[in-house]
Amino acid sequence: MQIDKQSGIPIYTQLVDLFRRRILSGEIKVGHPLPSENEIAASFEVSRGTVRKMLELLSSESLIETFPGKASVVSYRKFNFAAVDGLGNFSKAISSAGMTPSAILLEQERIDDAPSIVREKLCIEEDAPVFYFRRLRLVNGEPWSIENTYYAEPAVTLVPQIDFTASIYSQLQNLGITFGHSRDQIGAVMISSEEASLLNCDAATPALVLMRVMHQLDGRPFEYSYDLHRSDRIRFSFEHNYMSRSSLFDIKPNETGATLISLFNESE
Repeated sequence: MQIDKQSGIPIYTQLVDLFRRRILSGEIKVGHPLPSENEIAASFEVSRGTVRKMLELLSSESLIETFPGKASVVSYRKFNFAAVDGLGNFSKAISSAGMTPSAILLEQERIDDAPSIVREKLCIEEDAPVFYFRRLRLVNGEPWSIENTYYAEPAVTLVPQIDFTASIYSQLQNLGITFGHSRDQIGAVMISSEEASLLNCDAATPALVLMRVMHQLDGRPFEYSYDLHRSDRIRFSFEHNYMSRSSLFDIKPNETGATLISLFNESE
């Protein structure tokens, strides 16, 4: 495919259209590099400045990712995790998008001396029992997230009846847990080498961390979770109704200086 320098349409716009079609058609596949700036400029007989503008626009559309000193590569289509659907309901959100969620249980144990932050989040006494589990969440067989979750009563007594490879929220609801509202915080962290191995990604990959406290309908917290999501697979989106005030947001620095976005969701 070529461009028409006499058409009156900006050359960079024509290049964007051309490469967009090649990417969306699958001619240039996900993860594969585009030709270098020099190669594109020589092939179409245009300036490198024009090529850079084209690359910037493709990047702004999330079609490609650019890295200093390296060739641009076609981006993976990120899954849009909408806050309005409930950030904690991973299985439901993935299934609604026509993909297949699954889980691998990594750890599970009953703890009688929970860490102080867990006791604080769940509003429990020092000797109150909690149940901890860690799961790897997969989408179409590919690892996307790591869940670290603590449950307080009444969920603790229901744990023996739960299948950790399936949707836990659906099972808890079937067992009589009434979901009221959640308080969620979103931040960004660098994953460890062990987490990178589990997620099958580079250790330098940043992850989105979702911290959530789930409450029952009567207001009692029963779940605290700390979930790591691959930022090259998932993004979070928010919609706020200023008339009904259905969601409240608070953006502030946390103790480490990173920015967290707090979200308060009322259940329907």
